[in-house]
Amino acid sequence: MNKQYICPVCGYEGLKDPPYSETREPSYEICPCCGFEFGFDTENCKDSYSKFRLKWIENGASWFLPDKKPKDWDLNKQLKNIG
Repeated sequence: MNKQYICPVCGYEGLKDPPYSETREPSYEICPCCGFEFGFDTENCKDSYSKFRLKWIENGASWFLPDKKPKDWDLNKQLKNIG
């Protein structure tokens, strides 16, 4: 089984790669839940995780890839994954 990583923006548990390597190189992976792209969206604002998360929630917390959304998805439970 492949290790999965947590999105620091929305708490999604299923990223294929860590958002950043040990040398801080971005993965450029796009979170299927919130749509955040590591390496692109982080270059556009200083507090990108919290700002992106707030905007995403204010816009209804819609899934970027709706076909990946679990039937029993719970936003509040997922947000608890954020460290």
